Amino acid sequence: MNPSPNGQPIEAVASLLIEQFEIQPQKIELRAKQLGQFHFDVLTSDDRKFTLIRYNTSNKEQREAQFVLLDHLYSARKFDFILTAIRGKNGRYLQTFKEQHIALFPFVEGSPLGDPFDMLPDTDTAVASQLAHLHDALYTTSFLPADPAPFQAPTDLNKRIDFLGHAFQAHPNYYKILQSEVAIIENLAAEVSKKYTSSVLTHGNFHAASILKTNRGGYKFTNWHGFQTASAERDLAWLVHQTSMGCFEKYGRIRMPDYELDVTKLEYFYRLNRLMAIYEEYILFSVFDIAPNEKQFMYDALEKLDASPDFSRFV
Repeated sequence: MNPSPNGQPIEAVASLLIEQFEIQPQKIELRAKQLGQFHFDVLTSDDRKFTLIRYNTSNKEQREAQFVLLDHLYSARKFDFILTAIRGKNGRYLQTFKEQHIALFPFVEGSPLGDPFDMLPDTDTAVASQLAHLHDALYTTSFLPADPAPFQAPTDLNKRIDFLGHAFQAHPNYYKILQSEVAIIENLAAEVSKKYTSSVLTHGNFHAASILKTNRGGYKFTNWHGFQTASAERDLAWLVHQTSMGCFEKYGRIRMPDYELDVTKLEYFYRLNRLMAIYEEYILFSVFDIAPNEKQFMYDALEKLDASPDFSRFV
């Protein structure tokens, strides 16, 4: 077996699989890497397949609680769209390995409905219906967490923007746009905090790439690291930000008028998601040393920060 990307031998990960999951891996291959995560395909000696995710940084207790709730929902009503982790011999979903957290998932044959910024043609109905299904999950199981997640606005936006400021020394107008956007987001956060409710099960990183269409014709949600109970606008803002308007409207026809949208919440999450996407793009550019001409996406996104949709038309 080859060493993993950060130099740690995959043999050590294999030993953990044997010890905690009683799985004898024959082959472990890196499939994808995202910010803070590595995704591996695991093939066992008896031809079973699994997906191994290694989280470089995470709140272990919070993530463990997420898996417990996901498993509860799946077990209660057999929600096919939930893909939750596998418990280890110690009864926990997350295993600690060299100060990192590892979770094991069943491998699902299929393909995503698009990428984070664009859906595949003719998939907007599927995306909208799957999100509505997810948001209805808590009602259909009559299950609510004992302590729903409170509203927590990020407190480090200015610090993040200061960090980005170093990237835009040659473009001071971009830095001013970023500062202005943070001020708008902070004002919206103050308004949202007065009327926030944790009423639905939200994905937190919802886009077409987070929905897998299986080879059997069903759908599975992936990328659960942002999962929590929250206001529906937390996910709906991703539809405005990263998918088609038609998809947003179809969600409304499927689920409304069960849920009354709030313009302030929608705008807050839209602007926050948009800003964080720019920040994460810059981190990726920095880490992987992408050529300057490939940074145009980020610059184009900054140009658009001054313009936002008319959110009132969604209500």
